[in-house]
Amino acid sequence: MPELRPAGLIGSVERALGVLEAIAECGDGANAKTVARRAELPLPSAYRMLGTLHYHGYLIRNDDGSYGLGEQLATLYEHWYRKLDLDPAVRLILRDVHKRAGAPAYFGRLRDGAVTVVDAVDSTETPRAPFTTARLRSVGERSALGRALLSAVTDEERREFLRDRAPDPRLAHLLATARRTGVAYDVGEFLPPHAGVAVPVRSPDGHLHGALAVTVPVAGYADRRADVERTLRHCALTLVKLLAVE
Repeated sequence: MPELRPAGLIGSVERALGVLEAIAECGDGANAKTVARRAELPLPSAYRMLGTLHYHGYLIRNDDGSYGLGEQLATLYEHWYRKLDLDPAVRLILRDVHKRAGAPAYFGRLRDGAVTVVDAVDSTETPRAPFTTARLRSVGERSALGRALLSAVTDEERREFLRDRAPDPRLAHLLATARRTGVAYDVGEFLPPHAGVAVPVRSPDGHLHGALAVTVPVAGYADRRADVERTLRHCALTLVKLLAVE
């Protein structure tokens, strides 16, 4: 199924975002040729885009001529993160999930009609799966995180989320199973070759705080699934208790 792309998207903005994402994926920095290749841009266009983003503070230029993410992005992130009013306990639990599971850990919510990762913890050894916000917004119901969230909302909220989408015909069954078992999965359905496991974080009164998720390579997923599931269930219960104390 193709991703949903609304009309009116501005190509130059998408190309600039592609440059930022390409540099973020490189970690320590990327030169113009690398950026052009990853972002699928002509080299002259990549140079102009890099220069513009550098001028406005969204990129820094390293001594070797490569580019890294700039301080202006951190400023924007700080503004966004403060607006989430996210309890510090979430970050503590994400670190625990990451350590126990040996995999990147995510906390997500349904925001503005889309599945959204609001915090994540990873490491150099186990980096985040390379999905974009646009992909999560477009086909988030394919992800374990999205399925965990959708399994925990009301029927009306679920219908509203899916109203303009064309979900997998199996989705209703998958969500029913997730509601019954308290855990959701995807095995390469959202972002091959990655698999996901997720659980909703819900108070005894039914209030949905969000969902915890982990991504692992599909290769080896079957051997790790049970341990990851136990970790997520344990950490979700711990998070609920911590949030109740706040």
